[in-house]
Amino acid sequence: MDIQETLHFILQNIEQSRAVVRAAYSIRHQLVESAINGKITEREFYTITSLLSSQSRSPIWERYFREKYGGRKVHKDENRGDIEINGKFYEFKSSGFNQDGSVNIIQIRLWQNCDYIIQYVADDETLTFILTHDELEQETRLMNARSAHGTKEVIDINQLVELRITLVPDSEDWKRWLKNYQKAHFLDAS
Repeated sequence: MDIQETLHFILQNIEQSRAVVRAAYSIRHQLVESAINGKITEREFYTITSLLSSQSRSPIWERYFREKYGGRKVHKDENRGDIEINGKFYEFKSSGFNQDGSVNIIQIRLWQNCDYIIQYVADDETLTFILTHDELEQETRLMNARSAHGTKEVIDINQLVELRITLVPDSEDWKRWLKNYQKAHFLDAS
């Protein structure tokens, strides 16, 4: 479509689009139960929640993963990540449905004593990467992690800086992650 056709299409369909997003948001908490209980497929769960903003869908994806694998939500005061499963602590990071297909891993807190679950969700696949604390620390160096927040002046004086890395499909980093950290099933890694 050319720009005029595209603009016309968007304007003609904006209310329906907003209605769909509002509907998905209104049932966001029930979606986890629906997927866990088999009322909708995992693919349907991820497709519906992809309509939400990343700030809205990330906690829902974390809750789904936690409940699917019988985990416990870790209180932030424990400073040990997000999820405890079988006595092990994990920080859960999810990324998906980005326009460029990349996996944006943000707010990496290397001072926490936990391992990492990185989940990538796309239209045609869901990948789970499991990294130990040391492996993710090494990856932040290999991939030149940057600060996720703050100005240079604040970062220079702050001892606890949250990091960010971006994993791009089909890159050398991506191939390394597939080879070293991808797990077909989470419990295979625990």
